[in-house]
Amino acid sequence: MTHLPWMQIYIGDELAEAQALSAEEYGAHMLLRLHQWQHGELPSDEDRLMRITRVDRDRWPEIRNALAPMFDWVWHHARTANVRKQSEAKHANLSANGKKGGRGNKADGKPMESQAYDRHKAEYKADGKQSQPQSQSPSYSESPSSSGSEPPAHDSALDKGKKDTYTRPLPKPKTLEEGKTILISRGCPPEEMKKCLDMYMAGHLTLYDIEPWDTEARASA
Repeated sequence: MTHLPWMQIYIGDELAEAQALSAEEYGAHMLLRLHQWQHGELPSDEDRLMRITRVDRDRWPEIRNALAPMFDWVWHHARTANVRKQSEAKHANLSANGKKGGRGNKADGKPMESQAYDRHKAEYKADGKQSQPQSQSPSYSESPSSSGSEPPAHDSALDKGKKDTYTRPLPKPKTLEEGKTILISRGCPPEEMKKCLDMYMAGHLTLYDIEPWDTEARASA
């Protein structure tokens, strides 16, 4: 069974189902669902159900009668099972993409780059910092050692543009899963994943931070 460390809660459905439950009944209700989420099923033995819910024996009959209808009388919560099935499918899809390096294929058969990288390339081109001038004055062709002149001003501007691009924070991903998928596609090693993902979600991750292993990943693609 796939290990899923978190369970999605739909607030509207949750409130609708729990509106008639007391605090004690809802606590038992949630503990049963968490057990089902983690293990895939609930036991039918009432002693084990009591231990899962942490309900005293003298209180169990009342709690059981309140909760049994929500678990289809056979201790199976259908909504929790459906959400878990959807999460398992999503997890399997992300895992398969991760094994492929996080890259799909475009219609023309070329490797697909991450959205963040594409956006930075577009910004870089829009700023006019990627292309060199078509012609240069004679003074530009002379080396500083032979002419004694300062380096051309446009070269300094180009260098500054590159530096700004590499130190500009990458656009934050919408979800943790999207961020992790992008980092995997950029060659992020497992030991750096948590730190980089935290920086990414906080809007602090730059191309400079990921350049060493990003360059290696693209070279081997």
